[in-house]
Amino acid sequence: MGQLILKEINNQLSRMKDIYPFIKDENNQIDDSVITILGKKFHDENAISDYLAYILNSDLNGIGSEPLSKFLELIDNPIHLTDSDHVNIQREYTLPNNRRIDFLITINEETIIAIEHKVFSGEHGDQTWDYEKQINQLFSDKAVDVTYVFLSPNGIEASNPTFIAVSYQQLISALKEVKVDFIGDIRKAVLFKEIIFHLEGYFLNNKSIALSDKASLYLDHYEMIQDLSSNFEKYYNRVFQYIESVINNYFIHNIDEGEWVFDFKKDRSYHQIYKPHWKTKDINIHFEVVLSRDSFIKGELSFLLDIEGKSRKVFKEKHDLHLKEKVLTILNNNEILYRKGKRADTFASKTYHFLNRENLKDESLIEIGLKQMIGDFEGFIGPIEQELKCFYDN
Repeated sequence: MGQLILKEINNQLSRMKDIYPFIKDENNQIDDSVITILGKKFHDENAISDYLAYILNSDLNGIGSEPLSKFLELIDNPIHLTDSDHVNIQREYTLPNNRRIDFLITINEETIIAIEHKVFSGEHGDQTWDYEKQINQLFSDKAVDVTYVFLSPNGIEASNPTFIAVSYQQLISALKEVKVDFIGDIRKAVLFKEIIFHLEGYFLNNKSIALSDKASLYLDHYEMIQDLSSNFEKYYNRVFQYIESVINNYFIHNIDEGEWVFDFKKDRSYHQIYKPHWKTKDINIHFEVVLSRDSFIKGELSFLLDIEGKSRKVFKEKHDLHLKEKVLTILNNNEILYRKGKRADTFASKTYHFLNRENLKDESLIEIGLKQMIGDFEGFIGPIEQELKCFYDN
């Protein structure tokens, strides 16, 4: 691979690294919002409607008339609102026949915006037709312009085509255009952003098949990612074989303790080293190297002494403390943990960090680290032999 191509790949990866932290993970669980904190269901129609009424009300929201202006633009009824305009936003407005529409917004007593809001419930019979009839009769001699809106998460159409279908996505897009002054009034600004967070988090980040930002990033760089993954796999295999070779050679040539068995497989995370008589039908004692692709990426490698087998509880009750006493100096001097591993069968463990990127540039440093690791545990071999002899004799 040419140097120019490598340079271009490096530039693209650097750009991806800059972008990636700002892309929201679609799989993350949604945090609580103000609505859910107050004990409401995330889809509570009245709670969402009350919050939206607050957001659109310039007398309360601390933002001004821009949220309502953006909404009016969304429904193709742009009105330049000023402080002198009289805006009245009513919730659950009762009509002459005692039916109630979710919002009735009156602007200067000339413009009416009637909004019916449905979350997961459907329209009831002739609901929207009846609303139009009642409102027209009620304001026929007052209002010049009446606009009907049918608001829902997915922007479904009302049975009455007079109602303009508006989705949460459209609503959020309009609200995101509002200029919010966090410095001027951070409390009001946070409350304004909260409705966007709630609707996006609970309704727009579900199991949609719409192309996400992360998926798009992956598709844009698929060939490069596959090439890098393939090269990493080859490199990991070489490093794995090298580590296995160094460990094998060290035990065979430097530890004069008879025959050793090495059970290493690159497609699993644990790799065992033991003497044949350490592993029987009753007891299974072995050193274990914990190395996987994930741990390698983190630069970590762990070395353990595990005591397993169907008689491990008997061994632990009768021999664990004796073995600990015999290796206590080794544990302390080499900062090896006793019985603090994630697994109950781990007698001793230590995690090493010599597989870092700088050391990987010089394999002799990896060899030194591996030999030091084995040296830390080498003193366990004699005491293990002694306790095993007592175990078998009893």
